[in-house]
Amino acid sequence: MHRIPEIRSGMKNDLEGARERLILRLSSYAALHRARLTVVFDGAGHGGESRKSAGIHVLFSGSGESADCVIKRMVDSGIPNPGRTVVTSDREIQVFARHCGARVLSSREFADALSGESRTETASDKYDRSLSPAELDAWMKLFGQDPGG
Repeated sequence: MHRIPEIRSGMKNDLEGARERLILRLSSYAALHRARLTVVFDGAGHGGESRKSAGIHVLFSGSGESADCVIKRMVDSGIPNPGRTVVTSDREIQVFARHCGARVLSSREFADALSGESRTETASDKYDRSLSPAELDAWMKLFGQDPGG
């Protein structure tokens, strides 16, 4: 969350809103890449809650437990998952996840990937526009249609 400027900026005053914005970004990413994602938050005030939101599995650590502990437990579940990727900038979690056979991306790498997709969508939007009446007439004539009727 700290690596994505539009999410980081609201964290201090509206942590829940920042979490929801992250979930929406992750949802777009998951849909585009046909990926199943789980996000784990420290559970202050949520007490081990688990839910689906915008297609993303959302977990909160339980009382007295950190999100890092939950991530370690998930990675070390004993269930082989060669496609598992852990996104974290915590060095200890990175080492642990690699040891368990997971692919690791730093938070910065993943945030850059999310930002790159946003830039791509924005760049392509400039080509998504309607034809002017003159352009429409020209195309109609090209395909042998009477533009006036």
